[in-house]
Amino acid sequence: MNSIYSMYVNQWERTRLRTIRYAEKAPEELYEYKISNRSFSFREQLIHIVQWELEMYQRLNDPRLNCLVLSEESLETKEELLEVLHQVKEVTQKNLRLLGTDIFSRSILIDDTSTPFYEVLLDLLDHESHHRGQLVSGYRVNALVPPDYENPDG
Repeated sequence: MNSIYSMYVNQWERTRLRTIRYAEKAPEELYEYKISNRSFSFREQLIHIVQWELEMYQRLNDPRLNCLVLSEESLETKEELLEVLHQVKEVTQKNLRLLGTDIFSRSILIDDTSTPFYEVLLDLLDHESHHRGQLVSGYRVNALVPPDYENPDG
């Protein structure tokens, strides 16, 4: 398998595991916390991360791919959201395996512009990291210690 593809998959898995650990370690009362009225709550940040990822795979219109459709209303509790985070992780892992190095030859439309899917995948890493940074802010402004970045289980 292509080494660039393998590096991407490994980085995506590390990124998602970090996000899941931040979600697992957060107390349930943090899930509704918003830094400001204009920002997502902790819970909404997590939903947004996986919804955007799923939408990008849906735009490929590939019948081989599993593209879950999430209902935000059904993700009210920490437990429900953690279950979905794990489920989307598994779905994305399968989708990446199915696509393999086709990610280098496929494109999707974003704002009416054909965008190479590998660029979309790289942007998804950036997107998730951005929102995970907002999760860390939620921890800190509530005088909580976020999981260690390098050792999220420690």
